[in-house]
Order: sequence, then structure tokens, then C-alpha cells
Amino acid sequence: RMLGPGNIVEHEASPGLFQRCVVVDQSDGLLLRRDAEDAEPFQAPPGAVRPQPPDVPSGFSGQLKVGQLVEASTADGWARGTWLEPVLGSAAPLSVQLLAEGGEVSVSEADVRPALDWVEGAWVERLHESAPKPDEAPPTELPAEPAQPPVEPAPEAAPESPPPAAAPPAS
Repeated sequence: RMLGPGNIVEHEASPGLFQRCVVVDQSDGLLLRRDAEDAEPFQAPPGAVRPQPPDVPSGFSGQLKVGQLVEASTADGWARGTWLEPVLGSAAPLSVQLLAEGGEVSVSEADVRPALDWVEGAWVERLHESAPKPDEAPPTELPAEPAQPPVEPAPEAAPESPPPAAAPPAS
């Protein structure tokens, strides 16, 4: 079981930031501890926990396209961001624009992995932030023209009388 005590999982600490944790207990909610011996255990909602992602495929960084969604290793955990144009001649040519935190980080090949969502017990790669997660409904399309309110028939009225005559111009 993924959520059994002692298992390694990832907790989405904030949108797009995944921290490695150990399941401490699940008898009274889900109790996790960050992957550090001195970290205090904390309650986590099950929807914010996923198993540890699979190993990064060999040659993954060489197949990336500019603008593709990835996860980059940071001091706080794995953060989602978009892959940037490589900087030729740079000591760290691999760069990611972080989504939630903002800013740009330079990473080594070992510090970048696919952006994956855990959906109904399976991993689904997310290539672009704008794409809805598989368990989300696509955005509702708005009509091209604003909807007109229905026109209700006017109540029966007395026959119209001619409009009043315009007043003669003042002299």
C-alpha cells in the first residue's frame, strides 16, 4: 500500500511543489514526516499525497522542448516549471522557469524530471501547464456573442396615442 507506514511518498506542500516524505501513521488521518529525521510529523490530506514518481527515463533532458512543463529539484523539493532555451557556453546550460515561486533555476540533468500527475492510480505526463489535468473538466467555452436575455412579451397595453407634438422653438 502506498500510504502504509514507512513508505516514501511526495506531499504537494503548495501548488506545484512536491516534498519527499515518509508515512508515519494512517490510523487517525494521514501523518507524514518530511524526509529528515528531525522533522515534526504533520497531518496531510490524502489528495495532496502521491507515490514517489518513477525513475527519470534515460536521455530525458535531451528530448525536452522549450516551454515543456518539468519538475526541477530545489532546496524546498521538486518544483514545477517550464523548460527554457539552453544557454550555450554556460556552466549550467539547463534552466527552468519556476511557476509558483517565480524565478529561474539552473539545473543539472539529474535535477530535472517529467511533470507527472498521479491520476486514478497511474502516472500521467503533463507537458504544458495550460492543459487540464486528466481528472479536471476542460474549461467551458464562452459563446462568441454574449447571450441575450429572453424577451418577454409586453403586457397588453392600450392602443398607442400619437407622440406629443414638439414644442415650437423659443424666440
